[in-house]
Amino acid sequence: MRQSFHNLYTGQRDIGAGGGEYYDSASTHAALSFLSTYDNHNPFYLQVGYVNPHDICEYLHNHEQKTIPDSVVQQTVGESALPPLPENFEYDVGETLLQQVCRRHGGALIHDKIRRAVQRWSDLQWRFYICNYYRYVEKVDYEIGLLLNALAQTDLAENTLIIFSSDHGEACASHQMFQKFTLYQESIRVPFIVASLGDCFGLQKSSFDHRHFISGVDLLPTICDYAEAKIPQGVQGHSLRPILKGQKADWRTFAFIESNYWGRAIVTDQYKYVMEYLPADDFVPLGPDPTRLGREQLFDLVTDPFETTNLSKELPYQSELKLCRKLLWTQEEKLNRHPLTHHRSQETISSWRNTLRQAWVQTNLATK
Repeated sequence: MRQSFHNLYTGQRDIGAGGGEYYDSASTHAALSFLSTYDNHNPFYLQVGYVNPHDICEYLHNHEQKTIPDSVVQQTVGESALPPLPENFEYDVGETLLQQVCRRHGGALIHDKIRRAVQRWSDLQWRFYICNYYRYVEKVDYEIGLLLNALAQTDLAENTLIIFSSDHGEACASHQMFQKFTLYQESIRVPFIVASLGDCFGLQKSSFDHRHFISGVDLLPTICDYAEAKIPQGVQGHSLRPILKGQKADWRTFAFIESNYWGRAIVTDQYKYVMEYLPADDFVPLGPDPTRLGREQLFDLVTDPFETTNLSKELPYQSELKLCRKLLWTQEEKLNRHPLTHHRSQETISSWRNTLRQAWVQTNLATK
């Protein structure tokens, strides 16, 4: 299976999809088999990991490799059927170098050939890319529907808790970016849905919580809480059970995000602060270190949810900038920093470091 996926991933098969086209249906089949035959009265934990909509990466690979027909060129899809470009298709020229490098510099991404191909895209090709992403979302939605329908036909439905989430978002043409690599909202925000087909959990159904900052680190404590299992020592997250029941909870007031080794961000109830560290020579993650502070971005997410106006240089917002910076560094002081020791990880970081340093030299912002 690994070799089969590798063949698909590197464009050696003349198809327009990757692993999800095959493995998602197989995952659903295995889960359905489990649900239809489970007759044990003991609690169970079933995790189903779907690939899609990750196959959008395979579309990018195949588009660059030219191993599938280009539907835009062949006009097999009408322009009127394509979704529009996002409101934030243009990007901030003053963004962090880390985010600029992801978009425009050679050697910056794991799949640099894709970056070069995308740079030649017309608006129409970008829109076709978005359309393909939506199709992959539809595919995984179908698989999840099969799973939920099967669960509803069993005696397990009443007391089964369902959690849906993802590991990262997709830029989907925002800021003229693709895949995940940046700290923009499209990349860092993910769904976190908790539901049940029954009523025994006391969930607030059909409700959307936009007041609490939820993180992936809250997943394990939540599962342990509902399973009446002990939460392991050292876990940083918190159980969502009080929030899911509509109860008051002593909760975090911001979200802290790390990306690409040197990128950091803080999201509060109004502002988002993005910064980067200038690359160091060792393999110990930086922070907090004001002496190596690179470019910064500040967005008012209330008035500018698409992150199109960088306020970091605007005089009226300097107090907010300093507050967010202090908040980020205070959080970083609480983290344990462990050096990277694996040679493959060191090779990846070294490549990133060299590319970023070249970018700093080109912008006359490099430090000696």
